Amino acid sequence: MGRSGSRRCLGRRRGVKRGDVFSLSLRGNAGKPRPGVIVHASELLRPGQPILVCPLTSVLLDDAVTRPTIEPTQTNGLRMVSQVMVNRMTSAEAGQLGTIVGTLSDEDMTKIDLAMMILLGLAHRLAGQT
Repeated sequence: MGRSGSRRCLGRRRGVKRGDVFSLSLRGNAGKPRPGVIVHASELLRPGQPILVCPLTSVLLDDAVTRPTIEPTQTNGLRMVSQVMVNRMTSAEAGQLGTIVGTLSDEDMTKIDLAMMILLGLAHRLAGQT
């Protein structure tokens, strides 16, 4: 079975991990499929449990803090420059995740990590502030 076919349903997926990019259908987007990235810690992913994801968009805003920009590559499978909507992080059920299209680089995931730390108010803790 091909790469995407073997990862169709989370309960059967092997090796699904943080940074994987999927087609994603979330409520509130009129069911419109869009790419999304898993931000859930890989070691905490469990079959049948919700997965933390961030949707991506090709509508680019001047907001590097909560919407890191990702360039398309063969590895990530994106077709155009996109932004990760960290401010729209949500949980998704396995049925909302479609076919895997790629995986983000460590550099791209670091951009997302920094955006999540800022958005969630965790950045000041790393700097030793309260």
